[in-house]
Amino acid sequence: MLETFSDKEEAIRAAEQFCKMLSAAKECGYYLDNGHFVKPERERIPVAFCLKANITEDLWIEHLNRG
Repeated sequence: MLETFSDKEEAIRAAEQFCKMLSAAKECGYYLDNGHFVKPERERIPVAFCLKANITEDLWIEHLNRG
């Protein structure tokens, strides 16, 4: 389990966001490992932080490219 949520709507939003984030992360060379987005020689990014941050896909891609 990556995260828990207080209500159904929040969980659905987070699941949809996670799918987009994972797809973008894979395109940038990251993979999922034990609740973190990981890329060699880059800082691990906790999935839980990303889901709570509610960032846009464009900002997420920018963050991944900055590493």
